[in-house]
Amino acid sequence: MPEKTVLNATDAAPASHRTHHPHADLLARLYQDLAGIGRFLHPDAVLHPALRDVERRARPVEGRDAVIEWERDLITSTGCTLDMQISHIAADEHFGSVHGTLHAVFRGYPFSDTFCGLWRFRDGLIVEHWENIADPHRLARAVKQPELGGSRP
Repeated sequence: MPEKTVLNATDAAPASHRTHHPHADLLARLYQDLAGIGRFLHPDAVLHPALRDVERRARPVEGRDAVIEWERDLITSTGCTLDMQISHIAADEHFGSVHGTLHAVFRGYPFSDTFCGLWRFRDGLIVEHWENIADPHRLARAVKQPELGGSRP
């Protein structure tokens, strides 16, 4: 398993210019408890589903409550087997990026793939999230979502 790295966007800068940003810590805490996403969300939060480029019906999930429901439905759709193993986190005042491997069981079948979650912050809260998976076509087959407008099976 790769070693977990929590970074901020200035880690590539000279040591005299480096600072650790609190948004990196926020993202690390979030991935430890995705069901608790609500405590990090701005009321106007928007989530762009991982299947947005492969499923015509995939639409942005808009609003804090809808994003909370989306994440909880994701966890439930895996029979609570969802495991997001983080390899890297980078964040600054405006944006964050989380790289890792998603492991889950969908409809009795194991699934693993690389992910990159992109996050935008406003006033210290998540205002936008883009779910990204290396092979969205394979994820679509694994999930077999009949409805993509805000709920998962």
